[in-house]
Amino acid sequence: MRFLKLVLLLLLLFQLSAYELTDGIRAEVAPYLIPKDHPAKKALDAIFSHADFRVVQNKESLEKAGFVSFGEHHTSGIHVLVHKQLKHLAIKCYCDDFYKEDWQYWIARIRGRNFIEQAIEDRGCQKYFKTPKKWIYPIPEGHRAPAGYNEQHYLLIVELMDTYDRKKNREKWKNFGDKSLYWHLYNIITDTGAADSNFVDNIPFCHDGRVAFIDTEAFHRWPISYDRMTHYLSHPIKIYWQHLISTGGQKE
Repeated sequence: MRFLKLVLLLLLLFQLSAYELTDGIRAEVAPYLIPKDHPAKKALDAIFSHADFRVVQNKESLEKAGFVSFGEHHTSGIHVLVHKQLKHLAIKCYCDDFYKEDWQYWIARIRGRNFIEQAIEDRGCQKYFKTPKKWIYPIPEGHRAPAGYNEQHYLLIVELMDTYDRKKNREKWKNFGDKSLYWHLYNIITDTGAADSNFVDNIPFCHDGRVAFIDTEAFHRWPISYDRMTHYLSHPIKIYWQHLISTGGQKE
């Protein structure tokens, strides 16, 4: 029994240290990196270079570097943070004490928002919708993760959208009756396979009156569960949403 426990422990340690940065990963990430002259990159470079510790080792080290949690608590292991040196931006990251190969998820989120942005432009409905710009930032290698940790190599930079909080956003959806928005929304979700954008918490209203597609990791995922929207809509819009579902997105 003691030998079995030792084997399991060794396997766990191997898994936690299994994420190695390869040339193949670098090549996949390269198109999505934040430009070298972007102010956010310069700000993050300064934050990391001034720290005499591993910034993304854990929650405590992030706070020590000046990052502050933003929004609601996430149970997926992801940290959403803001910093006084980053204007109108947030970062998303996994810490070294959490096993996940971060780069795949960051690429998916950027590709998803790119498809959604293109769909918004193709439909000419920019007055209704927007989606945040996103970039990948390579974590400097000055301080390495301790042995046995899953060293992360990238984090995601996200443009803040000035959204309403959850309660107010749900109220906005309950009271919003412009059928054109719902027609465009149905077809954008359908065309892009944005499987997480069928839930009002993931497409919040912003103070400028537009709706932001903020959760963009899931794309090209069909079929879509359109009924997730209906609970938060007014009765007349529920009927119209059901019409869109039954007709495949045709206007009345």
